[in-house]
Amino acid sequence: MFRTCRWRVRTRAPLAAALLFGGALVPVLGFFNVYAFLYSYVADHWQYLPCLAVLALLAAGIAQALGRTAPAVRWGLPVALVGALATLSFHQSRMYADLPTFYRTTLERNPACWMAHNNLGMVLCELGRLPTVLKFGGKWNEEAREHNNLDAWSIVEDAAGVTQRVDAPNPALLPEFIRKYDARLADYFSGRSPGQLSVSALQFDVRNLRETYDYTAEEFGIDDPEFADFIFRSTRNSDRSRRNRNLEFSYQQTLGFLPDRWRGTSCNLAYTRSYANSRRNGMAPHRITSRLGYAYRRFNGSLGMVWIDDRPDGNYGFFRSEQTQFDTSLNWRLSGRLSLYVQGRNITNQPVKWFVSPPGVIEGKDAPLRQYQEYGANWVFGVKGQF
Repeated sequence: MFRTCRWRVRTRAPLAAALLFGGALVPVLGFFNVYAFLYSYVADHWQYLPCLAVLALLAAGIAQALGRTAPAVRWGLPVALVGALATLSFHQSRMYADLPTFYRTTLERNPACWMAHNNLGMVLCELGRLPTVLKFGGKWNEEAREHNNLDAWSIVEDAAGVTQRVDAPNPALLPEFIRKYDARLADYFSGRSPGQLSVSALQFDVRNLRETYDYTAEEFGIDDPEFADFIFRSTRNSDRSRRNRNLEFSYQQTLGFLPDRWRGTSCNLAYTRSYANSRRNGMAPHRITSRLGYAYRRFNGSLGMVWIDDRPDGNYGFFRSEQTQFDTSLNWRLSGRLSLYVQGRNITNQPVKWFVSPPGVIEGKDAPLRQYQEYGANWVFGVKGQF
């Protein structure tokens, strides 16, 4: 007993290991919001990092104990220990042979794991094993629907505090399959006024396109009377193949032909025309971006503009109106390492407006204002250093 007490006084290693283990576990003990809590409050791998302290203590203790033993024990015990751990690791690694094996092993141990059901279905789709997916698809959809609960919902309110919409995930989504074709033709300038003039064309052929859709509570499978009047916004896979085309004209140049004080002026301008064979949320048919920059001695700054045309947002008839936003960036170099900077976004405080056309009317026509939001201008002032 006396010798044990003396050893405790001589080393604080057990206390340090315990504190490091507990401290590393604090972020996942429930005191903070962790994204993974949407799916589970417990997970074995959350203790991997904290266990480093305990393993280091055990390794040090074993090394100290073996230092007083015979050479045969000193070498034999570590070899046996490593061999046993290697055998266990080899046995455990079989479940990680490929993704289908991993998810099937998970489901054998936890048949109610909706995420494993969903991910296994996605993997089998990618492998082209659709009959298997269709056979068990009902099970996956049932598990995914049961997971649509308040823990995963985001309730959106308007300025008056009246709840209008619930944003809910759809864990039963299938992966998108995209084929992309692109071509680009550019003319590059050199000399004192470098730049480029280019035109590019892109085409995307998409299957299982993920798109935003607004459901009623009944359509979303919610029978709770409290949510009867809610709109449930989620993501779904489109049952149609989609083709999107983009054509972009771009011009960029540094105006080095100007007088000395203005040679640091640069500009760029781009126009994008977008097409789709069917309506797609968030796709604006026209988009213009531009930026004017200037640099002289210790100063450099720029002013940018983005204009986006009307674009669909939600079910047919719902759209977000055209919008023009400006941003700016200013820098003043104090020394080789320090500089002052100012950044501003949406400096003209342009609002975001949503409209909805009445039923039976072409989208964009006779549309009253549905929602109006002002996010304000965002300014950042700071000092930047490089060391």
